Amino acid sequence: MRKYTTIFIQALMANLSVAGTVQADKGEKHWIYDDFEERVYAVAYDQGVVLAGGRGETVKAINPETQEKLWAFDRHGDTIEAIVADSGVAYSGSSGRNEDHIRAIDIESGEQLWSFEGYGIQDLAVGGGSVYAASQGGEVISVDAHEGSKEWIFDGFETSLGSPSVNGIATDGERVYAAGDCDDYPVRALDADTGEVVWRMDHDEEMFGIGTNGSHVLAGDTDNVIHTLDAETGESVKEYKGHHRTPQDIAVDDELFYSASSDETLRVGYVYAGTEYHVFDSFENDVNSVTLDQGIIYSASGGRLGSDDNAVRAFSLNQHPDDEHQQEEGGNNQEASSHEGESIVDLFHARWEVKDIDGGDDLYSFDDKVYIGDSNEKIIALDARSGDRLWDVPYASSVPYIDEDHIYTSDGNTIKILDRQTGEVDQQWDDYDIDPSYGSSHIVSQDDILWITEGEKFFVYNINEQEKIWEREFSRRADFLSRHDKNIIYSSGEEVGLYTPEGDPLPWYDDWANAQDSAYDSDKIYIGASREVKAFESTSRFDHRCERWRCIPPEWTYEHDGSVESVEHYDGKIYALGDIRRDKNGIRVLDPETGDKVQTIEVASGAIDFEISDGWLYVLIRDRRDRILRSIRIQ
Repeated sequence: MRKYTTIFIQALMANLSVAGTVQADKGEKHWIYDDFEERVYAVAYDQGVVLAGGRGETVKAINPETQEKLWAFDRHGDTIEAIVADSGVAYSGSSGRNEDHIRAIDIESGEQLWSFEGYGIQDLAVGGGSVYAASQGGEVISVDAHEGSKEWIFDGFETSLGSPSVNGIATDGERVYAAGDCDDYPVRALDADTGEVVWRMDHDEEMFGIGTNGSHVLAGDTDNVIHTLDAETGESVKEYKGHHRTPQDIAVDDELFYSASSDETLRVGYVYAGTEYHVFDSFENDVNSVTLDQGIIYSASGGRLGSDDNAVRAFSLNQHPDDEHQQEEGGNNQEASSHEGESIVDLFHARWEVKDIDGGDDLYSFDDKVYIGDSNEKIIALDARSGDRLWDVPYASSVPYIDEDHIYTSDGNTIKILDRQTGEVDQQWDDYDIDPSYGSSHIVSQDDILWITEGEKFFVYNINEQEKIWEREFSRRADFLSRHDKNIIYSSGEEVGLYTPEGDPLPWYDDWANAQDSAYDSDKIYIGASREVKAFESTSRFDHRCERWRCIPPEWTYEHDGSVESVEHYDGKIYALGDIRRDKNGIRVLDPETGDKVQTIEVASGAIDFEISDGWLYVLIRDRRDRILRSIRIQ
């Protein structure tokens, strides 16, 4: 039923032309193969072939491009409960009064390579040169994948009533994860080489479907709950409660899980957040098995008598798995919209959402964490994948700057440099005697230099020596600081310009009120202010003092619908957030060469800041006195 796989979602098969297929739209099925007289319990994929079997006692090989049967293997003598495949070999397991066998089948020819007699084969997994079987007798059996010989048996599942059963099994090559029906500890992690127990999960309910991506294990119970467990320890991480009946099978990739259930759905959710992304619900019977390969999802269905839905289906998701306008026919999402030829992405469907943030306007993301400064003078660190709060520290009401190792912050009297991973103080300067009435500072770190603004003043410190190098005073309060190469972009009143590390000002544009943010790449500097984004050429002209104001005109100007609050450069595009108070706040995605709008990301009214990291968008939203943070996939 399962094959261990670690893949990323891709956009695939966008223009299928074979007869009987459906064009691969966002979240729609590609095809359906229903030449089965009885229930289909298992599906697998390997080397361009789909393999399926069930009550019919026959394994069928299907060409996924033409939906033609390539061969049928009929040497099983009873119901086929599971199929897995690897390196050109399919492994099928049967269970019943007449036979309990694992059979290895050459995928190219359909010929049997070997057979192994077990007891009540319920599920199979393959990895690391071994096939692992879950049995009705409460055993996990390891079989050599090449020879079909027994390697080890684990029989530690026990029950006081009747006999124990192992219902599901998965492997990541190092450990084998087994889910079953026993008095306690229904999920066990076993060493793949020896069968020895690595950890056990204590739970009151019987477990069925199980899957892993190497870092986490997902197991479904008879209460219809999918539990996400840490693969190293077995510790519970998240729970998903979207199913209405027991999850029968689970496949997992790096970000998403895919669960087949007897509630006639195949559900897709986020591994680390435990939230639902999409539901495929056009089935007319139990969904018994699911497997993945190169972004295509294959399912097997069939169950109750009187239904004709004994079939294998192929689905896919769009490469942007958080676009809410992905829809399978009969699904629960909305169609994409368009306006004047541009691409509009409505991103209200989030991977996770955090609401318990008490004020604060500062947002920063770095690698696996998101940082927020709240109004209670705390810095909050969240897990970027799940939204879980990792820690908070009462050091400041803003997060001025973060680099690979540290967080730099100031409260007007003290400069603190915190460890980015833990929030613990690495350095503290108590003789930093700036008037705290100026409020939160802007801080930028570069090499051994710390650039700080407090009100109308601008300071540069040597971090190692904790000594002030120089200071300057603006005519008005500084609005922001941002790095550009070895210089610093600043905004003060109607002046936008640069400072060199030596303290030389390079003003290059004025008569511009309320500059809020900047971004840059190797060619240009992008400034957001009022309702505009302006791009300036990034050349050696910044290395000398301008003889007069406005000496460098912008290369292009984009007029936003709202006051520009934040600007980011990411993956070759410019993202600009505007405050559109009577409508949804919109992030406009601009071509950095021309300033043309190529996409609109509609977020939510009240959005005040955003960050982009590793293909994820983090949006901070003002909701009366509180703040909401959402995590959304954009790539």
